[in-house]
Amino acid sequence: MPVVSADDQIVYETGQLSQLRRNLDLQADTTIQKMAATSSRPLSSPLLVNHLATLSLSIPDLSPSTLLSPLQQRRRQLIDIPVNQLQASARRAILTTFTLACTGVFSSWWAYVPPVAAISPPTAGALALLSVVSAAALGQRRWSTAQLKFWKEWDRATHMLRGDLQEDFVAALDTRVVAKTDAAADGLDRLLSLREERLDSLDKEVDLQVAALRMDRK
Repeated sequence: MPVVSADDQIVYETGQLSQLRRNLDLQADTTIQKMAATSSRPLSSPLLVNHLATLSLSIPDLSPSTLLSPLQQRRRQLIDIPVNQLQASARRAILTTFTLACTGVFSSWWAYVPPVAAISPPTAGALALLSVVSAAALGQRRWSTAQLKFWKEWDRATHMLRGDLQEDFVAALDTRVVAKTDAAADGLDRLLSLREERLDSLDKEVDLQVAALRMDRK
């Protein structure tokens, strides 16, 4: 099964959001048209229709790269700082290991050969081997420390990336995907409120007229 990269997954999800937006916009337009075409007392407003038409033109489209910005930014951040630091630490660890090993071997050889000849050949060999092992251990310890620091930075960047992606997704959903649908729903809700207020007013007028007729009969 092929491995899907984070870029491809985000592009796919963006495409799904774009399709959802088209469906919701079409549904909003259809609903408004049906309300306006009602034979008895149509529930619509030219201002609402114009507002939705203007909103359709002003809302930016969802392109494949719309939600890629956080991923690209965090990736550059990882490359510019932690990865470069890890590479520099690797070079320093190798250089330190090589320098200490060469110094230990040279010192053992210098202490063995005349005119110093302070130690025996087996001792010189043992000291040289100990120097190489110690240098390798020190280099490995420095490399392990650098790796630990790198993975801490990686986890921090990954956590921040997750938050950035969630914020961008919610923002795209609110300002691009459901913006027109929300505007249509709010407009219809206001029209319904006005209709209810008008009906309440008419009911009160009817009640007053009925009460007046009853008074006249008395």
